[in-house]
Amino acid sequence: MKCIICNQEKEDNELSIEHVIPESAGSSFTINCVCKECNNRLGQTIDKKFLDNKLVKFYLYSHDIKNKKGRFPKFWNTLPAKDNPKIKAIPQYNSRNNKFEGWKYKSVLSNNNGNMELISDSSEDIGDVLKEFNLPDEVLEEIINKHNSGDYVRKNHNLDLRYGSSREDLFFEAIKIAYEYAHHILGEEYLLDSFASEFQEILLNLDKFSINEIKKYFINYYFGESKFKDTLHDLNMIRFENSIVVNINLFDCFNFCVEVSKNLNLFPQDIIVSFLLIGKDINFDEYNIDVNFMDIDFFKRFKDIEVKDNIFKY
Repeated sequence: MKCIICNQEKEDNELSIEHVIPESAGSSFTINCVCKECNNRLGQTIDKKFLDNKLVKFYLYSHDIKNKKGRFPKFWNTLPAKDNPKIKAIPQYNSRNNKFEGWKYKSVLSNNNGNMELISDSSEDIGDVLKEFNLPDEVLEEIINKHNSGDYVRKNHNLDLRYGSSREDLFFEAIKIAYEYAHHILGEEYLLDSFASEFQEILLNLDKFSINEIKKYFINYYFGESKFKDTLHDLNMIRFENSIVVNINLFDCFNFCVEVSKNLNLFPQDIIVSFLLIGKDINFDEYNIDVNFMDIDFFKRFKDIEVKDNIFKY
C-alpha cells in the first residue's frame, strides 16, 4: 500500500494510525494509509505547531480537552515583566486540576538605574539564587547581608500578558486535514490528481512554502459557528462550481474552504455532500446525502435548515 504523504510503497507493518484532526484536539477520526515516518514528521511539525498555537490552546482549554498525557494546555512557560523584560515569571499550576495558582519569579540579577537588582521568589534560598551569577565575593557578601537584615527594596512587577498567534499554523493544518479527508472520500484514484501531488509536496517540504504560497487553495476562511449542533469539529465535501471543495470547521470557530480538485469525475455522482461530524464526546459520524433521497431526520441536527424539493439551504 502507498503512503499518501510520501507516495512510497509500504508494508503493512510500516503504516500507522493517523489522526486527520489531531487526537489532542479532541478527534477520534483516523485513517491507516500514512507510514510511521510521515506520521511522526507531521505530528512533530504541522500538528505540534497547531496545538501550540495560543489561540488553539484557548479553545482546547474552553472545551476541556486534555492532551495525550491527560493534561490541559498551559498558555505560558514564562512571561517577562513590563518594566524590566529581563525579569521572567513562571506560572504555577496545581498538578491535580491544572488550575493556575499565581506566578513564581525566575532568578534575575540586572542593573536598574545603575543599581544592581536581584529578583527571586520568597521561597528560594538567597544563597542558591546567587550561585547562578558570577559575582565577586565582596558583592555576594554585601547582597546576602542586606538580604538577611531586610535592608532591601521589595518591588512588584507587572507582567506583560500580551501574546501573538500565527495564522500560518492554522492554514497548514487545514491543508493536511483537507488532503487526508479528500483521499478518505475519493479513494486511491485521487492520488493521481495534480492537487494531491501539490499537497504531498507541501506536507513533505514545509520549510519551502509560505502562507502566501498556499492561500491559493483556500476559497474562503473565516471565524464562525458550525451549522451543526453539539459538534466539536466537522468536515464536509461538496461539488462547488467547477471544483471539489472540503469545508473544515474546527472548535466550532475556525472555518476553511479548501479546493482539493478540479476533476469533478472523482466525486461520487449519486452524492450531493459528504459529512463527517466529530462530537464533543470525541465520537464521530459520517453521512452521505444522496441525490435522490434525503433523510429529513438527519437535518434536525442543523441549527437553521430549509428543506424543499430535495434542496437544502443553511
